[in-house]
Amino acid sequence: MGLFTNLFRGAADEAASLGVTVHEVMHDLPCFTQPGNRFDHLERRDCLRYSLPRSGASAPSSWSMIQRDKAHGAQFDNGWLFVSHDPARQEPGSQLMDLLKRMARESDDGVLEFVATPDEVSILAERGGNRGWVRRLHTYLTELAKL
Repeated sequence: MGLFTNLFRGAADEAASLGVTVHEVMHDLPCFTQPGNRFDHLERRDCLRYSLPRSGASAPSSWSMIQRDKAHGAQFDNGWLFVSHDPARQEPGSQLMDLLKRMARESDDGVLEFVATPDEVSILAERGGNRGWVRRLHTYLTELAKL
């Protein structure tokens, strides 16, 4: 068992009860300068990936919402940048845009990245949280999965 699994068993149990898959993964994560909170570089580190299967197809098939700063293109609150990986659909569409704006306003507590592939939606986080935090992630994932 990994470090995260041992430390955050309650959160993992809550995620499992909600149907959310949780995996400890290595990922290139953003690092910011202190003070100033400016994007500095990416660093490969452990994080947790919370995922649900995707059921909708109205949004681009593959996209990420990543943390950066205004100098590196962030267009949303709290330094979030939308990146489409779908050559046919570079814009998020109005439903996804509204949801991304809300998530950007609310997501500044350990959430590192939002990711959609044709098969699933995921949230990468540097740590687990309490059960309420996991329920909030589940709400985001459920809404994202429908698009």
